[in-house]
Amino acid sequence: MKVLLVEDSMVVARYVLSVLEDEEAITVLPQAKNGSEAVEYAKVQRPDVILMDLILPDFSGIEAIRRIMAEAPVPIIVLSGAVESSEGSEDELTFESFNAGAVKVLAKPKGVEPEDYRNFRAQLLRTIRIFSQVKVVRRSFPQNDDHIASGQKLSDTIEAGDNQCKLIVMGSSTGGPSVLKSLLKSIEKPLNLPVLISQHITHGFEQGLADWLGRTGHEVILATEEMAVENKVYVSPADRHMVISENGISFEPKTPGEFICPEIDRLFVSAAKHCGSGVAGIVLCGMGSDGTKGARAVLRGGGRIIAQEPDTCIVSSMPDSVIEIGSDVEVAAPNEIGRWLADLNTKQKAGTVG
Repeated sequence: MKVLLVEDSMVVARYVLSVLEDEEAITVLPQAKNGSEAVEYAKVQRPDVILMDLILPDFSGIEAIRRIMAEAPVPIIVLSGAVESSEGSEDELTFESFNAGAVKVLAKPKGVEPEDYRNFRAQLLRTIRIFSQVKVVRRSFPQNDDHIASGQKLSDTIEAGDNQCKLIVMGSSTGGPSVLKSLLKSIEKPLNLPVLISQHITHGFEQGLADWLGRTGHEVILATEEMAVENKVYVSPADRHMVISENGISFEPKTPGEFICPEIDRLFVSAAKHCGSGVAGIVLCGMGSDGTKGARAVLRGGGRIIAQEPDTCIVSSMPDSVIEIGSDVEVAAPNEIGRWLADLNTKQKAGTVG
């Protein structure tokens, strides 16, 4: 497996390279120290995975990601210094990197203790192994998936009676943040029903994600234990599984060795249990099959499930798996889902739903 590191800091580079060079299965390519070299090396050396810094001497890592994904697409893992904070330019770049085509964001190594090294090494190698198997597609920029129509349109009307929608739950993984932001931007303020989000993300970045999504104008909150479910957007912490209980929002602990967290299935299953036919679940882009079990539970409870059109996904495994459930699953591109959410929010305000 060939890995290309794009990093201008020699301190960080030495740390990361010490991990990579110790692995027999990894061939470390010559290091790129700026965006121009990153694009050129990606085209010439054809790595299986790229580790990308975002602050580079010539142009940003975002621009490098865009050019690579347009000319020589490859899974790109961002190494970001923006952790536990939403301040500064790197935070903005961190989440914009998903829109550019990055598949994962990891925190740059900071600790020098042996345990810090072991934890970083384990996380980095596991992430490289997983995403080296991901097939990514060429992306042209400016990127806009709105023109891609789905094969099945969402209905124009929101049914009343047993199908009243009172709660939106969303699940996403690889490529999800940029889609989540576009969906929230499509909804006019004020928000007239709760939205709960489980996004697979590295621990430490969830507050930054909530703040970044909050730039849509909606109140986006990093959820806490027994928080009341109101007409706001709630983002799950990355180290626990967010669920709905009789007391509002609750959490189930992440078990040792569990890689997927927060789990979309748990959120959807709990929503179906406590809200029944009042749930609409939306499964967006991502790897694996998380969300499928939860989607089945929502449908059994009389709720509604919408899967993102696979052709609009950076990685489509999650919606692909949900679509296999059958014809009860509706499939739509992000712009169509956004229009449906906007319409639902308007009807909710008018009192014609719920």
